[in-house]
Amino acid sequence: MYSDQVKDHFANPRNCGELADADGEGCAGQPGRGNYMIIQTRLDDGRVAALGYKTYGCPPAIAAGSCITEMALGRSVEDALSITRAELLTALGGLPLGREHCAALAVDALTKAVQAAADAAASPGPDSGAEPGLRDCFGMGVTEDEILRWDELWISQLAGEGRPSDWGPHIFAPPQREGPVLERFRRDNLPGIPPERLSGARLMEIGCGIGRLVRLQLGSAPSRYAGLDVSRFAIALARGRFHGWEGREFYHVVDDRERLLAIRDEFDVVFGVSVFIHTPPERAEKMLDYMVGAAAPGGWISVDCFVGGRPPTPAEWRPGQRWDVFGDQVDAMCAAMQARGLVGVEFHHTLEKRGYVLGQKPERG
Repeated sequence: MYSDQVKDHFANPRNCGELADADGEGCAGQPGRGNYMIIQTRLDDGRVAALGYKTYGCPPAIAAGSCITEMALGRSVEDALSITRAELLTALGGLPLGREHCAALAVDALTKAVQAAADAAASPGPDSGAEPGLRDCFGMGVTEDEILRWDELWISQLAGEGRPSDWGPHIFAPPQREGPVLERFRRDNLPGIPPERLSGARLMEIGCGIGRLVRLQLGSAPSRYAGLDVSRFAIALARGRFHGWEGREFYHVVDDRERLLAIRDEFDVVFGVSVFIHTPPERAEKMLDYMVGAAAPGGWISVDCFVGGRPPTPAEWRPGQRWDVFGDQVDAMCAAMQARGLVGVEFHHTLEKRGYVLGQKPERG
């Protein structure tokens, strides 16, 4: 049933236990609600110097934690963050059907631990006199230069340098209450969610930009809509476009961080359209954590992903980059949703190279 590698790591787990003087810690899954894994790490001169892990789960989970900490030891931060679920499964000699999520747990926990340690190492000391780093509502570091690049991307598209279909008088048109445009939007971008569940719902969109899709979402007459984006220009424009519309909220992920962190269990549908496809894996995981927290019990979480290829490494990512040549996010995102306790997780292949992974937050009790 299990490969020799899995048997070896289970019988003789490496780096098992709590790590003293850890620089960073990452948790995948929810302690007390099924399988979870905690990995701790310590960095030395930009490399992973020590690791420790704890897990609650089956033998493959124990083996996955042992194997991934062994793989990451001695690597640079960038190399450790680039370890993929597929690489871990190969190193383990594969896992039985229904146990592949253990690899996703391990990769998720390692990524969070290494990133936390790297963030701590990059943070200025209390006496350094340097400006503190910005952080968004997802818990990721964001620079003013990154925000400015997103602003420039939106401005350039609005000036006519983007895709023509994205811009024009139609983006200021009244909401589409019914008709083929709204039906196509629902089919292509919110698959698997019954239309009747959208009527009067509370919607949160991650990566709303200037709100160009809001008129379609408002066609479902939601009781509340909240849009989040990293571009200050996009948020300012969206607020201006929908000024006076009751229940329409737009938030900047850095400037409105405290307000956004206070949102818990409030939205019936939390989704992204054309946002996860150009988001690096570690940031996507953080965004998913936030989305699960913002969703109400029984609420839907929907994220877009490409099909085929490989995911980008952190070094390859830049604002606005589309990952058509990478992708292969489907299995990883399904596993990430399952690791966070979402139920009914499934992939909907709606477009040629893209689709959506949909999951539902369990009801309480």
